[in-house]
Amino acid sequence: MTAISLDGVDDVVPVPDSNSLDVGDDFSLEGWVKRAAPAAKTVEMFNKGGTGFQLAVGNAASGSKVFLRKANVTTVATSTAGVPVDGNYHHIVVTKSGSSVVFYIDGAVAGTTGVSLVQVIQNTAQPLQFGEGNTAPVAFDEFAVYDRVLTAAEVAARYTAAIPV
Repeated sequence: MTAISLDGVDDVVPVPDSNSLDVGDDFSLEGWVKRAAPAAKTVEMFNKGGTGFQLAVGNAASGSKVFLRKANVTTVATSTAGVPVDGNYHHIVVTKSGSSVVFYIDGAVAGTTGVSLVQVIQNTAQPLQFGEGNTAPVAFDEFAVYDRVLTAAEVAARYTAAIPV
């Protein structure tokens, strides 16, 4: 595996816009994140800008929950479970199909709290960015964007097959 480490000072990884990133309102976002305690800062995993998708792992005060947002607009949903802050990699997947959102942490359903499920995620011409605005050290690995909803079995299989060391 090829991971990237961001120092939390000024790092951001941009990916130029392309048609393959136009997933509309039915999609899955996947990635591995490694944070070390304390988790005083929110970690942004994906940000498509405009009114596209944004995925972040919250700080300790938020319970380290995962947030799916319509970028620059509002939070769509949050996970009910948090991501452990233990210096190990953790697998994060969110799926969205219309008003249905499901979060997975380490291959298992993490529960979902709807905040503004009627929000429609839109395609944008913005670049996809990883780590934008992060103010804490973090490592990322194996990011993927799918233009469909992964099944629970697919998520579990991907988690089992790709656990980083």
